[in-house]
Amino acid sequence: MDSCSLSAVLDTLAPALPSLVGTLIGGAVTLLAACMTARHQNKLEDKRLDASREDEWRRFERDNLVGLQEAVQRGMRATGKCCLQMDKLATEGKEWADWIVDPADSEMQRQSLEDILLLSCRIDDVELVKALSLFRQKAHNVTSDSRTRTQLFDSMRELSDAYDAAMEVISEKLKDCVRGR
Repeated sequence: MDSCSLSAVLDTLAPALPSLVGTLIGGAVTLLAACMTARHQNKLEDKRLDASREDEWRRFERDNLVGLQEAVQRGMRATGKCCLQMDKLATEGKEWADWIVDPADSEMQRQSLEDILLLSCRIDDVELVKALSLFRQKAHNVTSDSRTRTQLFDSMRELSDAYDAAMEVISEKLKDCVRGR
C-alpha cells in the first residue's frame, strides 16, 4: 500500500475516530462501574453473612446457658430431695451407711450434674466453668461426704452458696448474650 492510499484511509477514518474513542471510554467506565457495584454487593453480602453467623452463635450460646440454668436448678432440687431423705434417715437414728435415698432422686442428681458438665464444655468462659465446677463439687459433697446431720446441713449451706454464685454468673452471661456482647 502506498502512502497516498494510507492517507486516504486515515482521512476516511478521521471523522469516526472521536466516536470510537468515546465508545471505548464509555465501555471502560461501564465496566468499572459494574466492578465497583459487584464489589459493593460482595461487601454487603459478607456483612450479612457475618451478622447471620454472629446471631447463630449468640443463639447457640443462649441455648446452652438456658440449658445450664435448668440443669443447675434440677441439680439443686434433686440434691435437696436427697438431703431431706438423708436427714430423715439420720433423725430416725440410722447409721450413715444406711442412708439410702430414692434411686430416682439420686439418678436425677447424677443426670443433672452430668448435664452441667457437658453443657459447660460448650462455653469458653473461665468464670462460668469455675462456678459450675464448684456447684458440682458441693452437690456431690452433700450426698457422698456427709456422715452426720451437721455435716449434711453444712454441705447443703455450701451448696446453696455455690448455687447462688453459679446462677449469678449464668444470669450475667445470659444478659451479655442478649445485649450482643
